[in-house]
Amino acid sequence: MNVPPHVISALKARAKALGPVSLRDQMWREAVSFHESAQRNFEQRVGPDGRYAFPFTAGVVGLAFACELYLKTLLLIAYGKAPHGHRLNVLFAKLPDDVRALVKVRYEQRRDGLGSVLEHDLVTFANAFVEFRYVYEGGNDALDIIGLGQLAASLYEASRRLNSDLQLYEYTHIRITSAMQGVPIFSQGAHPYPPAPSWPDDTA
Repeated sequence: MNVPPHVISALKARAKALGPVSLRDQMWREAVSFHESAQRNFEQRVGPDGRYAFPFTAGVVGLAFACELYLKTLLLIAYGKAPHGHRLNVLFAKLPDDVRALVKVRYEQRRDGLGSVLEHDLVTFANAFVEFRYVYEGGNDALDIIGLGQLAASLYEASRRLNSDLQLYEYTHIRITSAMQGVPIFSQGAHPYPPAPSWPDDTA
């Protein structure tokens, strides 16, 4: 496909006006992108034969990688450098105390009534990115997918609460902060994305 010269010129001018994208914002955008991708994977789609299907494993991998990138973005903001590695519990433990506390409060509030403790759940989620990429080799088929989805939503929300200038994509924001996370999503009938619960200290 040939792009008209005036379109190329306009795109170049726009890129020059915006300037370079910081590493923080690049990482954030990738985290949100994988999070949104995971949400789409959990949506039930009807095929020509009338059956529902969804790429479950890809959704789990997307959620796990989104969590990893959110954690690394928060670590980059805190320390100026993002560490390597996939294990979510290890990355979480490196966060500043106040950031860990905020994520913990939000996660456990999202899972109210289930007796969830973030530090315990993180151990079970820790290596989901690797295990579910190769699930056919005997990965963690007992993973709490809803919990992983709520973790991703909590990390997203905590990131924006601490850094309100992080880019907001309104349509994606509604989906990935919804109360419904990590489950097959049917779009028929009621609105498939019930709103997120209020933060514990919110009065609205």
